Amino acid sequence: VPSISGDGRTVSFISSASNLVTRDNNSLADIFLAGALTSYNLTLNLQGSGSGSVTDTLRKVSCTLTTGTQSGTCAAGYLSGSSVTLTATAASGSSFKGWGGDVTATQCPATATTCTITITSNMTVTATFQ
Repeated sequence: VPSISGDGRTVSFISSASNLVTRDNNSLADIFLAGALTSYNLTLNLQGSGSGSVTDTLRKVSCTLTTGTQSGTCAAGYLSGSSVTLTATAASGSSFKGWGGDVTATQCPATATTCTITITSNMTVTATFQ
């Protein structure tokens, strides 16, 4: 029976099976221990009076703003440490105005249409279109 640590980060189990480890012929039980992968949510918040979309390099989000109404896939889970590049594309007649939320100006320069972040916690990123 697997056992999960109190913080949910480690899984362990004991097995007496003879076919889990190569050349295991000592007739003793084997103990297996593994770290669980941590994932975090990235949520996009598109705002403004314009229209546009934000996508990511891993193709997990594709969020659209159409005259103030957000639609599409605007949140997704990523493994901790994932590098994600977001790309903002303004619709015809609109312009991209900048990034905000849980990002820095270094990660997401104010008017650059791309934003590269490393996922290490739950994050909300705002993109404004006018």
